[in-house]
Amino acid sequence: MKKVSARMTATAVGILVASCGTGSPEASPILKENELTARLLISDFQSGDLSNVSGLFAPTAVYDDVSSARQYQGLREIAGYIGSIQSWADGIVMSIDEMQVWKTGAVIEWSLSAAQQRPIPGVVSTATGHEVVVNGATVLQITNHRITRAADYMDDLTMMLQLGGELHMPGGIVLKNDFPSLPDTTDLDQDTTGVGG
Repeated sequence: MKKVSARMTATAVGILVASCGTGSPEASPILKENELTARLLISDFQSGDLSNVSGLFAPTAVYDDVSSARQYQGLREIAGYIGSIQSWADGIVMSIDEMQVWKTGAVIEWSLSAAQQRPIPGVVSTATGHEVVVNGATVLQITNHRITRAADYMDDLTMMLQLGGELHMPGGIVLKNDFPSLPDTTDLDQDTTGVGG
């Protein structure tokens, strides 16, 4: 029998209540439990709450961040990965766009929006203040009520461009996010309307 913390139970109940009506009323208990596991994981990424990690993941679980070619093994490394967004971002919102659940796992398509307020180690050395909005997918393998393997696929290129990065392509083409220019305010001190004093 796995131990479940009071906080995890409260979070699970809240997510279950919030998700009522989204699943089939005939769904088997294992499908409902796997859906709840997937929703808890996304909730933990958004909140940075690491207290659920040992209840969600098997002790020997492996989590692949495919876009960065990194693998996290065991509960400590996985907890560090889940909490890493909090180290550089504020205003984090992760929403589930689509989810498919089966007896041995789940696939979650999600959207992430956040403001980059602190450096991202090894990627961005300064706080840009830019908002990022990216899409991704998480694939979960679930055995005996716990995640044994997970993999994230995220649109890192879009995120890097939103942070002000550029990609120089062969032939001289440069891909960049073209932020709209702010209006020129140099003439705003002069009253040209004839209304002011």
